[in-house]
Amino acid sequence: MAGGEQDCNLGHFKVMIRERHIDMVQPHLMYNGGLIRALRVAQMAKAGGLRATPHSPKHNPELATLLHFGSVVEHTGPFLEFPARPVSYEDWYAPHFTIRDGGFLDVPTGPGLGVTYDPVIWDEAERI
Repeated sequence: MAGGEQDCNLGHFKVMIRERHIDMVQPHLMYNGGLIRALRVAQMAKAGGLRATPHSPKHNPELATLLHFGSVVEHTGPFLEFPARPVSYEDWYAPHFTIRDGGFLDVPTGPGLGVTYDPVIWDEAERI
């Protein structure tokens, strides 16, 4: 059983891991406070003998965070799945995340998480 996708308290993860409330931790990469906090949860899981797989079912720039997580966490297991992505997403950011060679995706490189945005989206955005 996986759990933790709604949690953002590192203490909750510590208890879940120590008491074996779950078989695998699943921190949400945004709800949990971003990549660094999710990596802390993954370290706690590894120390406790559990797998850690990210919860972030997105096909937009958030996918970059998931790919960076998966590139450094060795104990994720074969649990990541990528459903079909609407073509409209490709119109406003790069790189385009394309599954290749038996299910692999390239981790984006460059500043930050490696994602760049088409500046037109900012020009067309409604100011609120």
